[in-house]
Amino acid sequence: MTTKVYKIPYGVTLIISPFNFPVMLSIGVLAASISGGNTAILKMSSKSSHCTEVLQKMINDTFDNKFVVNLKRVLCLLDKKEG
Repeated sequence: MTTKVYKIPYGVTLIISPFNFPVMLSIGVLAASISGGNTAILKMSSKSSHCTEVLQKMINDTFDNKFVVNLKRVLCLLDKKEG
């Protein structure tokens, strides 16, 4: 009997973080998603703004800008383009 591992990403994963334990529950799933070759969308709770800032800084420091998109920045650019 042989075991085979297929490294085929599923696609896009959406990670919705809870407000009561945002860092650990977000990073574990984010690491698994990225290591599997998937694109990850991380939605942090609005009630954990400080944790959101820390995670955003960690992600921006870890990954190159061509791999990270900040949706707030994109929406601001779209609003400026329309107006």
